[in-house]
Amino acid sequence: MREYHGIPNPGDSNPIFSALATIISFLFFGFIPLIPFVFGMGDSTQAFLISVSGVFISLILLGLLRWKVVGYGLTRALAETLIVGSISASIAFIVGTIVGK
Repeated sequence: MREYHGIPNPGDSNPIFSALATIISFLFFGFIPLIPFVFGMGDSTQAFLISVSGVFISLILLGLLRWKVVGYGLTRALAETLIVGSISASIAFIVGTIVGK
């Protein structure tokens, strides 16, 4: 996998460190889009728009972190993170809208 896809060997990392890094990243990057709702920034439409901006900010920060940690090229790390994250966020929004009705 390393030669063909450029994926680093996960066996080289400490599983405890990986688990802690994952949960801390999840909490930090997942909280960024919630900030406008937690702190009551504007009405619901304004809070939603700020939250959408927060999603892109958190995805960019996560892409930069991925670039530094994993060692992918900057463009690849940012592009993959933004594309996959945007698709995931869109699907979550659509499902939430359907279920919330």
